[in-house]
Amino acid sequence: MNRRVLSLVPNAFAPSLHIDRCLGADDARAQLRRSDVLGAYCLTLAQGQKVHGLEAWTEDSAPPDGRDEMLVCVSVRKEAGGLDLLRSDVGEAVLKVLVQLRNEGVWGGENLSLRFSRENATCLGDLIWTPELSGLYREEHDERFLDRLPLLWFDGPGSETSRLRFRGLVADLFENRFLQTLSAWAEGEGVRIAGSFDPDGSTIDQALFGWGPSGRFFQSISTPGVTGGADATQSAFSCVQAASVAQQLHAPHLAPERRPELPSNVEYEVYPDPQRHDVLAELGREMQSALVMGAGQLVTPDPESSLRGEGKRLHGPALFHKAQPWWPLVNRLYDCVGRLNDLLSQGVRRTQVLLLVPSDTYVALCASPLPANLSGLTGKPSEFNAAAQEFERFFQQIISALVIYQIDFAVADEDLIERHGRPEANTFFLGDGEYTTVVVPPALSWRGSVAKKLRRFSRRGGSLILAKPLAERIGVEETPFLEELEDQYANVHCVERAGREVCFQLNRIEPSSCQFKTGTGENTDALLLQSRQTATHEMFCVMNTARDQNLDARVFLYADGAVRVMDAWAPRTFVRDSEEERNAQAFDFTFSAGEATLFAVGGESDLTEPPYQRLPHATREESLEKTWRFERRDPNVMPLRSCRWSLAGENPSRQMPVEFARVEVRKAAPASGTRLRLEFEFDSAIDGEGRQVGLVIEPNEGMEIRFNKEPISLDGGKPLFDEVFKSVEVGAHLRVGPNRVEIAFPMSDSAIIEMPFLAGDFAVSVENPMRPVLTEEPAELKDGSWIEQGYPYYAGRMVYRQDVFLVKEANHRYFLALRKPSVAGLTVRMGKHEPVFLHCHPHRLEITRLAIEGDNPVEIEVYSSLHNLFGPVHLAPRLIERKMPVEAWDEIPAQDRRQWNQKPSLAAFGLMGGAVLEDYDPAALPPKPAEKKPEKSEGDEESGAEEEGGEGRDT
Repeated sequence: MNRRVLSLVPNAFAPSLHIDRCLGADDARAQLRRSDVLGAYCLTLAQGQKVHGLEAWTEDSAPPDGRDEMLVCVSVRKEAGGLDLLRSDVGEAVLKVLVQLRNEGVWGGENLSLRFSRENATCLGDLIWTPELSGLYREEHDERFLDRLPLLWFDGPGSETSRLRFRGLVADLFENRFLQTLSAWAEGEGVRIAGSFDPDGSTIDQALFGWGPSGRFFQSISTPGVTGGADATQSAFSCVQAASVAQQLHAPHLAPERRPELPSNVEYEVYPDPQRHDVLAELGREMQSALVMGAGQLVTPDPESSLRGEGKRLHGPALFHKAQPWWPLVNRLYDCVGRLNDLLSQGVRRTQVLLLVPSDTYVALCASPLPANLSGLTGKPSEFNAAAQEFERFFQQIISALVIYQIDFAVADEDLIERHGRPEANTFFLGDGEYTTVVVPPALSWRGSVAKKLRRFSRRGGSLILAKPLAERIGVEETPFLEELEDQYANVHCVERAGREVCFQLNRIEPSSCQFKTGTGENTDALLLQSRQTATHEMFCVMNTARDQNLDARVFLYADGAVRVMDAWAPRTFVRDSEEERNAQAFDFTFSAGEATLFAVGGESDLTEPPYQRLPHATREESLEKTWRFERRDPNVMPLRSCRWSLAGENPSRQMPVEFARVEVRKAAPASGTRLRLEFEFDSAIDGEGRQVGLVIEPNEGMEIRFNKEPISLDGGKPLFDEVFKSVEVGAHLRVGPNRVEIAFPMSDSAIIEMPFLAGDFAVSVENPMRPVLTEEPAELKDGSWIEQGYPYYAGRMVYRQDVFLVKEANHRYFLALRKPSVAGLTVRMGKHEPVFLHCHPHRLEITRLAIEGDNPVEIEVYSSLHNLFGPVHLAPRLIERKMPVEAWDEIPAQDRRQWNQKPSLAAFGLMGGAVLEDYDPAALPPKPAEKKPEKSEGDEESGAEEEGGEGRDT
C-alpha cells in the first residue's frame, strides 16, 4: 500500500527528529550548514543530567570554550518505509488507495485494521515530525519551539510544558489530517476501523503511542492476546482497557484470532496426561482468559479457510486447525467458545468502578529515549524517566489490588473522559458504561475539562476516591483543587497509599456481589472476575489464571435468586439437587487450573443455550425428508495407500502400505542418487472422459510419473490442501478396470515418500476397505454418514438443499433443528438470508422471522476435514484414542505391524440424524418434568436379578 501512496505523493516519506552529539564548536558550525539540521544547542547539564542552561547556538555565536557544556544538534531524518500521516495530502492519498483496493477486490469486508508500531522508527529516540510543525506550534503557543527542541530528550525547566504541547499538537494533526478523513469515509462505506497499537504493555507507552489521543476514532479495539508467560495483572489490565475503550465508544471490540504453538520444551512422545499437554486445552484456556479479562468477542478460525493451504499431518502438532485429524476436539472447542461468547454477550457488563489513566502526566514527564551515541557520553543514569516511572508504579499498584480483590473495573484516559464523559445524578456516564465510583490515581496534573467533570460528579453525589500523592496541577497551573474537593464533599474519600487502601474504601462504599475466601490461608490472587447483568440474571465469570494448580475456595454470592454453576465445556448446568443447595449463597467450589467457571444468580431459564436457540416447550415436530439435493463444492478424493517399491531396477516388493514402504526403504539405506520406483494400483468403474480427475502428489527433484504407462508432467500443476502438493489432470488416461500409477525419483536427503491421491468428480466405493473403487456420483444424498454414499475420504464442503413448506400460526415460534450432525463446521441458510454459523450444540436455528408462508428453500453447508484423508485411519483403535503426536502415526504401526488396523477407522461426516422442523406454541401447557427413578439398594438389585432369572426359567 505504501508504494501506491508514494506514487501519488512522491515526497510522503515519514520524517523524524533525531539528536546527535557535536564534537566541538567547529563540528556544530559544520552541522548548521546542512539543510536537514533544525538547530545546534549548547547544554549546561546540572547534577542528575538535567538541563541547567539551554542556548540555541548559531554560526555567529562565540564558541563556549572552558565551560561544562555539551553541544548537540537536532536533524530531520526521512524514513523510506513509512508515511508522513501528519500531512493532509498523504491522508487523502491513503484514502484514494483504499478506494482503489476495494474496487479491485484486493481488500473487502466490513473491517479495516490499522496497525501503528514503533518498529518503523529509524533509531531509538526519534520523534514524529512534519515540516509544518514548528510554524503551527508558534501560531498556537506564541513561542519559538525550535529553541527548546532538546527538552524533548532532556529534563529541564519547562520541559513538561514543552512535551505536553508538542505531543498534543502531533495528536491533533494526526486526528484532523488523517483519522477524521478516514473515519468519515469508513462511516459512509459501512466499514469498521479496528485500531491495533504496539506498545510494550505499560501505561506510559500506551499514552505516548496512541491509546489516548487516537483511541476514540476506532470503532473497535483489538484485545491483546493472553499468553501463558504473561503477567496476569498486566494482561488483565490490557484486556480491561480494550473492553473499556470499546464500551466508551459505543462499539463492540474485536479479539484477535489466536493459534497456539507447542512449547519448545515439550518432547514428542505419547502424552500420559492429555490435560497437561493438549494443545486444544491450551487454546481453550487462552480464550477463556481473554473473555474473563474483558474481551467482548472471540474469533475462531473460519472453517472454509481452515481447509486450505495450511499444513498436512506431517507438519506436526504445532499447527492446530480443522484440517488436522483431531477435528472432533475442534468441535468441542467451538462449543466452548460459542457458549462463552453467547453467555457473556447477554445483558450488559456490570462495572461500577472507573479508574482514570493519568495520560497527560505521562506525556508531560516522559523524555524520549536518548540514542546510544548520546546516552553513553552523557552517562545517563538508570533512573531515566524516574518521575514518570514513579507514577506508573502507583498506577500499577491500584490495578494489582483491584485484580487481587476481585473488583471488576473499567479504565479511561483523559481524552475519552473529556469527549465522552457525562456526570449525571450520582452516576458517571462514559459511552455505554455507567459508574458510581471514580478512582483518581496519583498524577502530576489533570486536564481542566476533566477536573470540571470530577467536581460536577462529586457535587451530584458520586463517590470519588483520591489516592495520594494528589496532583498539584490542573493543566500547567498549580492549584490545591483535589484537596478542596475532599474538604467540600463527604462523598470524596482520600486514601494515603495507592493500592489495597483503594480496595478497602471501595468495599466500604459498595461491597462486591461476588467474593472468594480460602480456609487454608491460601490467597485468591489467581482468580479474575467479570460481572454481567441481564434482565433475569446476575452472572459472574471467574477465571483461575494459575495454569498448574486447582484452587479450593468458598464462594459468597450476595445476590437474590437460585445459583447455577455452569461449565463452559459442556452444554449443561452442574446439578445441585436439593432446594437448600440450589438457594445457598455460600458454598465450597474447586476452580480448575486455567479454566473459567460461570455463576448465574436468579431467573429460571436455562442459560446454557444461545439466546436465538433458547426454547419454550415443544408442541409439534416434523421430520424433513431424508433425501436431499446436494452440491459438492470441492473435489472428492481417494488416497492410494498401498504400493510396491523397488530400488535400482530390482524386483518389486510385495504390496504394502505407504507407511511401511517408507520405513523399509529407510532400512535399506540406499545411496544418494539411487532410483526408487513406486507402483500404485487401483480399480475404477468409470472412465475419465468428460470429467475432471487429478493426480495429487508431493514432487521430488527428478521425479518421473506414468499413469497407465502415459508420461505425466507436473508443470502447471495446481496446489490442493497444501502448497507443496501439486494436482495434475489425468482424466484422459483413466480407464474402466485396473489402473496403475508409477512414480520414480532419485533418493536424496530431501526426498519424501508420500502417499498420492486422486481428486476430482467421482464417488468412492469402500465395499472392500482394502481396495476402494472409483464409481459414479449419486444423484442425491441421504441422512447419515458420507462413507457409504461415495465420499469416505472427502475433505471439503457439501451443501444439502431441500424446500420446506411452512404454514405459520399467530404467536408460534419455529425452529430448524439438526439431530446429531457430525461436522467440522456447519452453516444454515433460510431463503435469501445470510447463512448462520451454528457453532455449538444444540444445532438449532430459529426461523420464525426468516421463513415465509409456503415453500422455503433451505441450504445446510457441512464442512468436513482432512481427518479421513491424512488422519490415523489405519491405526489400531486404542492408539487413536490416545493423545499421541502425529509423527508416531507412521512410525508405530510400521515398527510393530500388530498396531496396524486392516479396516480403515474412518470418521463419519454428514447429517447423521437428519433435520426436524419444530413448532412451539407459547400458550400450550409445558410437559411435566420427568420424575427421577429411585435408586435401588443392594438388596433390591439382588431381588431384581432373581426375578429376571425366574422369568428366564419360566420362558
